[in-house]
Amino acid sequence: MRSFAFEAPLSMAGCPDFTFVWRIKNFSFCNQMKDKNLDSPKFTAHCMKNTEWFLRIYPRGRMFDCYIPCFLRRTDSSDGPQSVEIDYILTVISADGSIVFLREITGHSFERGSGFGFPDFVRRDDIFENQSLCLPEDTLTIKCQMWMYDNDAATSTYCSGCTRIGFDTRCYTWTIKEFTVRSWIQKLTIPLMTASGSPPDRSISFLLNVSDDYLHIFISNNNNRDGEGQFMKCGITVLDSEGYPRDSKKDEHLFVPHEKEWEFPLFIKKFKLTRNSEIYLPNDMLTLRCSFHISVGIESERIEEFMYGLTPSHQKHTINENIKRVQCKNLYSLRNDIHRLYVQQKFCDLALKTQNTNILVHKAVVCSRSPVISDMVENDSAVKRTGTLDLSDIDSKTLNRMITFMYSDNFEYMTPKSAEHLYLAAEKYQIYTLKELCSTVIVANLSVENVCDILAFAEQHKDATMKMASQEFICENSAEIFVSGKWQRFMIEWIELAGEIMHYVCLKKS
Repeated sequence: MRSFAFEAPLSMAGCPDFTFVWRIKNFSFCNQMKDKNLDSPKFTAHCMKNTEWFLRIYPRGRMFDCYIPCFLRRTDSSDGPQSVEIDYILTVISADGSIVFLREITGHSFERGSGFGFPDFVRRDDIFENQSLCLPEDTLTIKCQMWMYDNDAATSTYCSGCTRIGFDTRCYTWTIKEFTVRSWIQKLTIPLMTASGSPPDRSISFLLNVSDDYLHIFISNNNNRDGEGQFMKCGITVLDSEGYPRDSKKDEHLFVPHEKEWEFPLFIKKFKLTRNSEIYLPNDMLTLRCSFHISVGIESERIEEFMYGLTPSHQKHTINENIKRVQCKNLYSLRNDIHRLYVQQKFCDLALKTQNTNILVHKAVVCSRSPVISDMVENDSAVKRTGTLDLSDIDSKTLNRMITFMYSDNFEYMTPKSAEHLYLAAEKYQIYTLKELCSTVIVANLSVENVCDILAFAEQHKDATMKMASQEFICENSAEIFVSGKWQRFMIEWIELAGEIMHYVCLKKS
């Protein structure tokens, strides 16, 4: 077994004898817990001595829950010889057929009822953090290409199958009357009714814990199917007096067997609701809009398409396309290899000096990502003489994040304050993609408490996107923001900008 990289395997130089493409629709709604498998529809490779096969994955891992294992298996009742020896490639492909992840096995013999593959086929995080590439429209596509030893078939066969994971969507708007005078010692429970009128298998409960001032929301599970998990996505939004969304939160959860209740992440404070009762509690009523998407397991599975007898021109086109896709699209492996040079500190030729340490890097990488660093390395005589570039204006944690991005394009979630530090570094050293990503984190964390600071930050750095997002947030929450002490101070320090924002709000609401 060897890892496939950037060239076509020598043992698989021709068009595959058989290609199977498996599409798993609504993949994120898989109910399988760790160690539970999901199998593809079975397919018969007539051109490979009528042998019958299927793919098996473990959506939430097997030995390690951080990986999605994938195996090729031969059925117990398969026709053909007792044992067949094949080469095969397993790939995750994008919507346009481009290869995203690829693994190869050569010369493995399959008995009837046996299987072989990769316990570490692909990391779950790599799939879900790159959904536009790996999960377009929440569909995971796995391709298996097979070559059989001593096969005398003259043509190649293509087959595709589909497994659809179903889910039930339920949306409700609830009004909780007498919110401020209600006794919250007991839970307020509301069943989640089904469209069919069958008995509800979920309920939602509310409990106000006065000690921490949060409204605790519990999702109760009344569906106790032995051995099966139950996955759901949930979104809860607080509506204002005019029915517009204010605060909201989304999360997801896999109920394990016999798990009765899940507490939704805390995000609604009683103090905020009562302090702004004219916005949130008209007539002492709290209104919540809740949406639930609940997995119902496998809805359908079938073989969709069979194509026999690809012509030589089709074969040549297929081979060329596969080589081109591997060379041009499998950038994930390339990024990993380059980043590994930094992690292992191999062949470094430049030291970046911070406030308390030196970080070793490669000139070719950092100079290609930052024109400012490139200019300093090329023209600063001290850098040429010592091999050290002074970046002590950046703290070591921020610099490490910047270097990681320069090597790999990896961008991990961070606090808004950390994102501001990284934003400033990216701006100074002209790493504009990183600057945009930091701006996205800052904007995503806008709140009534910090919007004035972020608006001033956007104005200082002439960030039109951040400024517009802050402006829209203020417009949506103007009743609460314009009476706050922070806004009063903001109007003194930024009088023209404050006037511009208030003018915008007046025009928007007129």
